[in-house]
Amino acid sequence: MDQSELRRLASQGLGSFPPEGLTDLAEWCRDFCWASGNVRYCILNDVFAMIHRAWDAPVLASTSNAISDVLWLELPPLLTEQENEAARVLAVAMRSSITAVLASRHLP
Repeated sequence: MDQSELRRLASQGLGSFPPEGLTDLAEWCRDFCWASGNVRYCILNDVFAMIHRAWDAPVLASTSNAISDVLWLELPPLLTEQENEAARVLAVAMRSSITAVLASRHLP
């Protein structure tokens, strides 16, 4: 796992990324956060772990699409932001968006 996997997820959404791959991506983000001190990656670890846990139950296509929409819209600027504090703010906002999607999902 590396930055290219994050960019692929941002550009192609969950359809290009198997849910079990999110665990590896979450762990990579956590490790990168610890190594670099860049908090955006610790928050991304939380986000990807939340999404992965959501797949423990059946997930509607509309929920998966809504998550992909958040990733398409919010992940690219988070990854390209140069200032760590601004990136942290974007990561917190994305975590809130994903939390809202998961809280409002309807299970089949």
